Amino acid sequence: MKKNIILIGMRGSGKSHFGSLLSQFLDMPKIDIDEEIEIFTGKSISAIIASEGWDAFREYEHQIITKTCQNTGVIISTGGGAITFERNATVLKQSGIVVFLFAPLSELVKRLEKDTSRPALTQGNSLQDEIITIWEQRKNIYFENADVIFWSKCVMRGNAIKNIHYNAKILACRLQKMIGSIS
Repeated sequence: MKKNIILIGMRGSGKSHFGSLLSQFLDMPKIDIDEEIEIFTGKSISAIIASEGWDAFREYEHQIITKTCQNTGVIISTGGGAITFERNATVLKQSGIVVFLFAPLSELVKRLEKDTSRPALTQGNSLQDEIITIWEQRKNIYFENADVIFWSKCVMRGNAIKNIHYNAKILACRLQKMIGSIS
């Protein structure tokens, strides 16, 4: 039985994009937790936060994670904060291999400056300050829960598509060996 591959990391670290590429390379379906929450509620993540608050969003998130982890042989792309809740961490770790996609904070700022659709995680901070604050709160949790730590290299310049594909292939090879050894 194939185990799942769970992608964790900060916003902008590439979980959704790497998840899609890993899905292709490993011939495994990808499930994006945030997308599943939006389908389940019929609302965008921002709309859920605005109308129901973070607690309601986290409850939806836990329900979807629990349901998704009943699958085997899937790639699960989580939201940045999902693993920071013990009940989620337990379910995710029991479900498969947890991969922490690590990217430098300066790179996260560059990537997230282009995406204005995400709700703020802190009040009144600049994007850079928010990322630093959230990183300080979450870094130990990411490292402690990871089975694999993968450097999501700065690929937004030059041959970005080629570099992303190359890095995803490297990760896919590493994971394929791990899956093979535990199947």
